[in-house]
Amino acid sequence: MPLPSGDPLVRRPEFDYALVVLHARTSGLPAGARGVIVDAFEDRAIVEFADRRGRTLDLLTLPYEVMTVYKHPESHEPDRVAV
Repeated sequence: MPLPSGDPLVRRPEFDYALVVLHARTSGLPAGARGVIVDAFEDRAIVEFADRRGRTLDLLTLPYEVMTVYKHPESHEPDRVAV
């Protein structure tokens, strides 16, 4: 479904549930904060940040430029998204 601007959303399902780490302080979260992508698009992702008990602290739509994306939480090799 196109956005009101007429631009379609292009999904990136290969990044769904990927771990992300913020490069710098963003929307009140500190640099280094870890989150999980819950929905990924071509130029941005919806990321959930949770506490140690799994309670959601924030759900943010962020551009890939502000984070490093890891395809698998156990991976130590980042999969940086080309924007």
